[in-house]
Amino acid sequence: MSMALETDTSFSDLGLSLPALARLRLHQTWTAPLPVSSTQAAELWLADLDLPVRLSRWAHGFRSYDLGAFTADEFAARKRDVLTACGRTDGRVLMLAQPARDAVAPRIYWVLDEDDTPVAHIAEIVHDGERLGMFVTGADGRHVQGRLVIDGTPTETVGQLRAHLDADGVRVGLQLTSVDGSPVLTMSLTGTLASGSSRALIQSAQRAAASQRVLAA
Repeated sequence: MSMALETDTSFSDLGLSLPALARLRLHQTWTAPLPVSSTQAAELWLADLDLPVRLSRWAHGFRSYDLGAFTADEFAARKRDVLTACGRTDGRVLMLAQPARDAVAPRIYWVLDEDDTPVAHIAEIVHDGERLGMFVTGADGRHVQGRLVIDGTPTETVGQLRAHLDADGVRVGLQLTSVDGSPVLTMSLTGTLASGSSRALIQSAQRAAASQRVLAA
């Protein structure tokens, strides 16, 4: 069953232990300030912001990974930030994100009510870990608007966000335009989900760190 605002599906139907490992295809097309398009494989983690990641003891000897966005302090700060952004004071928040601090993939959030039913979707656009914009779905569950930093300048944008999460995987799509209708950003994340063991999560974080080192070289 699909987990989306237009349904009453409960997260408890998903049948995964968290954190889960998502192996996804990330596509981004920026039209402003210059046309740039990229498609790449990405490994993201799905986590409950009330449940900090705790890795098994065998992993503690490793030093070549960075849990960045997945520490207890980061979780608490992000939950406050997300709930404030969607005008709520409580609720459960799930985050889909790269673990490293210098993440480039968008962070996606599902805000759940007391029945574990989604009441808001949020897309946080980042570059090297820095937030460029945060977009919260409106009452219709799809429409978004807000400021996106483009080439150092905050720019008013509007668009559509769809974020589906089910036993078959993840399907996220975001389209943003400027207020005059000019295309700005098209982004999609699609792929599979599986429960993440400590070994699988550590190996994922190490691969992400190695990839970032290559890009920085």
